Amino acid sequence: MQFLKKQLLIVMALVAAVVFLSSTIMLLIGMLPTIVAVLSDRSPKRLKTVTVGCLNFAACFPFWMDLITSGHTTEQAMHMIGQPTTIIVMFMGAGAGYGLEIFLTQMVAKLSVQQGYSRLKRIKEQQQKLLERWGPEVSGDIPLDNAGFPMSRDKPRLAADNPTNAI
Repeated sequence: MQFLKKQLLIVMALVAAVVFLSSTIMLLIGMLPTIVAVLSDRSPKRLKTVTVGCLNFAACFPFWMDLITSGHTTEQAMHMIGQPTTIIVMFMGAGAGYGLEIFLTQMVAKLSVQQGYSRLKRIKEQQQKLLERWGPEVSGDIPLDNAGFPMSRDKPRLAADNPTNAI
């Protein structure tokens, strides 16, 4: 049943592409950077594809609306696509999408690293407070005997005395 639905959807899309051939031509050429993003984006959520696709479509939309309002013929679509400014504006939208994705990825990475450093600093401060309150025994730096009890610091520690907890 699922396979039949997919086939029906593909057939309907192909019929719509033929019926609205001038729009298909314009959007297929104008959205080429999005097609490249779809093919190259391997991330699970495909955020690059979404970002590039949305901005690319936003740049194609005014020209598409101009095509629809000016006759919606294949000749008109080819004439508009032939204009260098049309292609430049359409592809600049996709370029803005790529730039936004790269910028935001770098920004989020830097913020995550800074949050990690901040959290590490807080943890070390909490450890220091615990050390001041409970003494050096809670630090984990005191050698332990075979039973797990702290050894006194004044007698030397031998590896033979404590083979499992040698630090």
